Amino acid sequence: MKDKLRKNGVAVSKVLLASMIAISATASMGFAQPSAATMEKARQLGLLNLKKGQLPAALQIPNMHMATAAPVNFPVDVYRSNVLSTNFMNTTSGAAAASLTIVTKDTPTTVNQFYLGALRRGNWVTQTATNEILAKMGPPGAAFILQGTRGKERVTVNILARSDGTTNLTVSWAVGY
Repeated sequence: MKDKLRKNGVAVSKVLLASMIAISATASMGFAQPSAATMEKARQLGLLNLKKGQLPAALQIPNMHMATAAPVNFPVDVYRSNVLSTNFMNTTSGAAAASLTIVTKDTPTTVNQFYLGALRRGNWVTQTATNEILAKMGPPGAAFILQGTRGKERVTVNILARSDGTTNLTVSWAVGY
């Protein structure tokens, strides 16, 4: 049992780590232009010759699949309003886990209302973070944390206002937690 929990924890950790890498690599794509020096370095490294949807080798992780959209069978509704960017990743072997990261122009409150409804419609047993916890993350309405369980599945939705006025949301899903 401990081995299974450790393996599942490692798989989920890989998804979260890869999610952070992808967010860092793509978060500013729509908001800033890279400098000429950065573009030249990317050309030298061969990063500008990638096929559409292909990731640079530095972002490729064994047993992980990364994409710019969630698959149609993702077990949680995907937020689609005013979306600026989407990144998705999932494990390809071992414990099943996936992470979806979206940046939207909508407010954290709007996104939170969407996911509260989506989780309830999907028969997830939901929990929300307390106001005391959320107050430590920022002013009211700036952050929300939702968790849901359904059988052996677990989902966590983190919603956070960004300094540029957009909202970042991450939906992490795993089986056999």
